[in-house]
Amino acid sequence: MLFALTLASALLGSPDALPPPSQARAEPTGAASPVIPSLCVSSGEGEGEVLRCAALPGVDLFLKGPPERRSVSLGSPDGFISPPPEPMALGSTARWRMLGSRPLAAILRYALPGAPGEVLLVVVKAPSGEAPGCLVAILAGIAGGENAEADAVADGRAAAFRCGVDRPTFLGERAGAALQRAGLAWVGQR
Repeated sequence: MLFALTLASALLGSPDALPPPSQARAEPTGAASPVIPSLCVSSGEGEGEVLRCAALPGVDLFLKGPPERRSVSLGSPDGFISPPPEPMALGSTARWRMLGSRPLAAILRYALPGAPGEVLLVVVKAPSGEAPGCLVAILAGIAGGENAEADAVADGRAAAFRCGVDRPTFLGERAGAALQRAGLAWVGQR
């Protein structure tokens, strides 16, 4: 028996000689929180009426503006993304992309009143430290078919996106003309 252990040790090397086990790269996961103004409270912070909505532990979602032009900020009432360029209805759920317990981005759904079934998914980078979040990308598509694509954009771009340096993108070749105009106008805003 001792001979077998000695032989195995000689052939395989000592445990100290083995490379350290590679840590598996954490894969982003999803979460969701409601975006229902009647469940939010007036924050009394920022300019104009700002609603504070519970989102994730440690990250609130803030709403500003009339219902047809809601602007959103993540984490604090200081970093609102620009409002939609046309009247649009904000969906009632924020979908979050998470890396462990840290949010990478929120995905918000907006719909044009005159384009039933077509939606814009707005990917907003989550705040990091004192830096507020910002608009990363807008995806246009048919309701129900674009979630996986939005997840991939959020997972692949949000962490490395540099707010104020990188330019948001619009992905919407399959969208109708009205939705394309709205999406392109929105990413062109600063």
